[in-house]
Amino acid sequence: MTDTSNADEGNPPIPGGAKTIELIVSAMYFHITSDPRVAHFFADAPMNRILDHQRAFLIMALTGAPVYGGRSLTDAHARLVEHHGLTERHFDIVLEHLVTTMSELGIEPGLARRIERKVTNTKPLVFGMPPDAPSAADASEP
Repeated sequence: MTDTSNADEGNPPIPGGAKTIELIVSAMYFHITSDPRVAHFFADAPMNRILDHQRAFLIMALTGAPVYGGRSLTDAHARLVEHHGLTERHFDIVLEHLVTTMSELGIEPGLARRIERKVTNTKPLVFGMPPDAPSAADASEP
């Protein structure tokens, strides 16, 4: 059993801790950079930088630890939103790749759902909305 009582950026509160995050991010990178719907958002950034940011993002989503370089999620994604057309749909596509990756890696389904839920909860922050605001996708549903 993994001790999750002292979770921080070096020990996320999941079985395997930082090693599990590393495995998920490394495997997901292949999916997102192979998907023409989202690959262009990652094309100009060095792979190590992308992987570092994705690890920090997952750790922040799971722990609330401010390991995202001191910038808010809104600030960190503003250039992509304003100049490159990043939308909530793109967020959802990357989230789909995260879910697929976790399934392929055999991440326990309950843990995978918890990670998915935590990441989904960051969507308003990425797009500069209040955390409890409905997303554009939610607003378009009947």
